[in-house]
Amino acid sequence: ERLGAKVIKLKEKGKGRQMREAVKNSRGEILIFLDGDGTDPPEYIPKLLKELETANLVLGCRNLKKFKEDDIMTREILGLNRFFLKPLFRLMGLKIKGDPLAGFRAIRRKDWDKLNLKSNEFEIETEMNIRAVEEGFVIKEVAIPHFKRGGGLKNSKLMADWRMWIKILRMALGYLLRR
Repeated sequence: ERLGAKVIKLKEKGKGRQMREAVKNSRGEILIFLDGDGTDPPEYIPKLLKELETANLVLGCRNLKKFKEDDIMTREILGLNRFFLKPLFRLMGLKIKGDPLAGFRAIRRKDWDKLNLKSNEFEIETEMNIRAVEEGFVIKEVAIPHFKRGGGLKNSKLMADWRMWIKILRMALGYLLRR
């Protein structure tokens, strides 16, 4: 706020709810989402925008390459998703090499509107991926470094709340079973 940003404070929690409300209150034709824990480097936004010229959705993904500024512990722990999540999302038709649950994303408003997302919590990225595949979107990715998470990994809702993983897996498996 002190730098001129419009800050929206909702009474109800939930990442998906917050994202939808932010879009509703925004004016631009291009939407950029970053996680609020300091792990998504905003200086990579121009790279996402460059890729968005020929894509419908661009993910800022970790684990695509090693960066000198990587936090080794974060990279190794979050890199474990390559053994389960990436193959699962590949089965769903998401052909990316990096983190399928990346919160750092760029999308045009018109494409966001096509997705008609309903998720209220962390499964919003899973729903976005599924809907983007269903819509035939061109999905690209940009390699970003692993920064240390503000608040530490143990305070991450995805690390601390197994119910989030159940929601994500249920949504992904439900999609696979419908296909």
